Amino acid sequence: MLKVTIGIPAYNEEDNIRFILDSSLNQKETDSFKISEVIVVSDGSVDATPDIVNEYCKVNSKVKLFHHNSRRGKGYALNVIFSKGSGDIFVLFDADVIPKDEWVVRGLVEPFISDGSVGLVGGLPVPLPPESIVEMAGVFSYRLQRFIKESIRGGCNLYAAHGRVLALSSSLAKVITVPSMPAVDAFLYLKCISMGYKFVYVGERAVVFYRAPRDVKGYVSQSARFKRAREPLRKIFGSVVDEEVKVSRRILLEAYVKSLMEDPRGGLLWTLLYSYATLTASRMDVSGRWLIVEKSKALYTKERARSKP
Repeated sequence: MLKVTIGIPAYNEEDNIRFILDSSLNQKETDSFKISEVIVVSDGSVDATPDIVNEYCKVNSKVKLFHHNSRRGKGYALNVIFSKGSGDIFVLFDADVIPKDEWVVRGLVEPFISDGSVGLVGGLPVPLPPESIVEMAGVFSYRLQRFIKESIRGGCNLYAAHGRVLALSSSLAKVITVPSMPAVDAFLYLKCISMGYKFVYVGERAVVFYRAPRDVKGYVSQSARFKRAREPLRKIFGSVVDEEVKVSRRILLEAYVKSLMEDPRGGLLWTLLYSYATLTASRMDVSGRWLIVEKSKALYTKERARSKP
């Protein structure tokens, strides 16, 4: 039976951390795997995140907390999870997502069981219904991205390896060191294929919900991180980066037209924001640390987040 380590990097997630912990602990196991531990790495959190996680540690021995007083970045947090975890498979959730149901971990784990050459598995992050104009643009962006990634090799491409929901084999996780850089999910994908492992996209078999950025600053920050991550990735992996990010004009046009027909208002807002983000991306700070925009953090209400473990 395979052991699964669930890893959750977190920075100032007091409004959300209970949701992801409750959902992780309620994931269904099968005869093929069991969830042996849930590791939370609090990367310089200055809110109640480590205190909340400690509450869970006291009542459930599976939950483990590693807290750093200073921010070191998501890459460092992942390295802690990989070094401290004992699982055969590492399932990674961002702290501000909520799995759709109790079978998300199973959806991520099944490809490893059926094919020993699989090194990385990607799920499907889906935005919650928009509550602001900017979120409407974010939902349209999701439509575009989903069409594009599912049109290229059936989803087995860099765009489908999203850090909000991933799983790695221990044979991959235990031999890599994630650098401090933006787009660590792209790094994991490129490292996977460069080492000869397969990447598998499971789509709707592993859905997590997230809150899209609620203001312009948050949207631009997210856009800037991926755009400016390409150069450091090129230094590590060479020309394969350009090959992986390249999308044909036909797919781009088809994705835009189809998405625009489904959501014309969101499409107009996205077009304006995308143009603005393209112009301002060069001035954004895109270090390997989290760029936090507080208005985009809470998934639901603070009152629900204060429920006890």
